[in-house]
Amino acid sequence: MTNYLLKLNILLFLFLLCIVTSANEKKIEELSVSIKEDPSQIKNYFLRAYEYKKIKQYKKAIGDYETILKLFPNTKSAKRFRLHLLLLSKQFKKIEKLYATSNAESEKGKRNLTRGLLDMANVNEITGEAQVKYLKDNIITNFHLLNKHQKYSATKITEKIKQYPAAIECLIKILKEDDSKTYFYIYLGNLYTKNKQYDLALKALKKGIFRKPLEPFCQNHIAYQLLTYKNKKERRVKLALKIALKASSDFKQTNEDIEDTLGLAYFLNGDIEKAIITQKRAKKITEKKSKVKGNFHKIHRSVKYQDITKQLNRFLMAQRNIEKKEDK
Repeated sequence: MTNYLLKLNILLFLFLLCIVTSANEKKIEELSVSIKEDPSQIKNYFLRAYEYKKIKQYKKAIGDYETILKLFPNTKSAKRFRLHLLLLSKQFKKIEKLYATSNAESEKGKRNLTRGLLDMANVNEITGEAQVKYLKDNIITNFHLLNKHQKYSATKITEKIKQYPAAIECLIKILKEDDSKTYFYIYLGNLYTKNKQYDLALKALKKGIFRKPLEPFCQNHIAYQLLTYKNKKERRVKLALKIALKASSDFKQTNEDIEDTLGLAYFLNGDIEKAIITQKRAKKITEKKSKVKGNFHKIHRSVKYQDITKQLNRFLMAQRNIEKKEDK
């Protein structure tokens, strides 16, 4: 019975695949007719290339993008799509040839290639072991040829493709050149956390947070992040409490989001009484602000009020459970 169902599913999948493929081929035929009638219509080349990509006919899709670039050499989107398809089809040598200037080893050629890859990877999702490796290796090798903005973009791309050691390497190089931006240390801490290097993450976060004062909302964001990592081992409650207290003090206890985070920090640190006091304060602030005119504010405050009340009830329940245990 199991084998029969499996065979039936395979046949159904093949049938649906045939229907989809035939529909794509029909669209390709229609677009080909339109292109013959008017070869200057760039839109039809884009549409046909997209249909070719759907059925994994990458060479034909690349051919359409190359036609677009012959007609309109400065079409950036066509360059990006062509590069993405070359990467998908593992045509690495052709990629290097495209971006080379006088020769493939020139610095200008390497820089242009890396910039092109970064631009493409910002828009497209990169998958496949060989493709990810090619992109990562190229970024690391040519990182020194990029300007400040491109170096930061390269770090974000290596994070996007989940190459965290490479992203850390890139960011450390940026910090060696300029360590004035506090945010970079916080970003480094987040990368270390993703790479499961928790001790190094804590060092980077501390350096970022306490070397230069941050505005309260930024402090609040970091504190909340430290309190709510999915993996409980990653959470840093004492550090988060310290940051949340600073944010609350700087904002003079008048922001419900900051007080909400501080309440959670107290609760996770085991100080339930302070957690309840802080959470009640957050609730009062939200009640006052809900009277502000404007639909957006009312909706936002209403949702926030519900969240804060829910968390307050959680704290009160925990307190009651402790009192019951003490009575026994």
